[in-house]
Amino acid sequence: MIKIRNRVSLLIICLWSLTSNPAWAEKWSLLLHTTLNDLAPLSVTPAQQQWLKHKQTLRVGIMNTDFPPYGFRTYANDYEGLSADYLGVVSRQLGLKVQLIPYDNAGEMWRALIDGYIDLIPGFTGLSAPDRTLFSLPYSHEQPILAVKNAYLDTLPADLANVRVSVASGYVAPEEITRAYPEARVHAGVQRQNHCRQPATSGTSCKGCP
Repeated sequence: MIKIRNRVSLLIICLWSLTSNPAWAEKWSLLLHTTLNDLAPLSVTPAQQQWLKHKQTLRVGIMNTDFPPYGFRTYANDYEGLSADYLGVVSRQLGLKVQLIPYDNAGEMWRALIDGYIDLIPGFTGLSAPDRTLFSLPYSHEQPILAVKNAYLDTLPADLANVRVSVASGYVAPEEITRAYPEARVHAGVQRQNHCRQPATSGTSCKGCP
């Protein structure tokens, strides 16, 4: 097991995101599985209250890819999961509406954040985060695992020396794996976890995935 902790933060907030946003065709809604009735409004300063009054709506970037249990979509264009529930809490306590804006890739969503088209992104780990962003405290700690074909279990070295380890993009920083296993051959940037696991089951190489 790769003993590296991966922390998922609730929101990534652009510090100066106050510009107007273009129109998006699809309308998405939060599907919550938590109770908000007992939540009291947050205590804010007069300046913060003025900002909230001006803001009215939080524009939230989400991926057009499901990442359960943090965020996933329904056929009715509902967005649910842990991130959706936390967004509901933020919306209720700040008194702001939430507008969900889907993106096809993370790079496009990051650019929208920096350009001010969206205000925040839920459920990101912070790897390769651009400047001018602020993270919440993490609300989840993930423990990555090493996926390997059963036939390799007896011969796999404890230090992963000369073992090819592939890492799904956006989950664990390759530098952390290299620091923990300096003799391993780390291959970063695999786009999907299924792509990461497939070679491991086929026997072509050993792959590490979260």
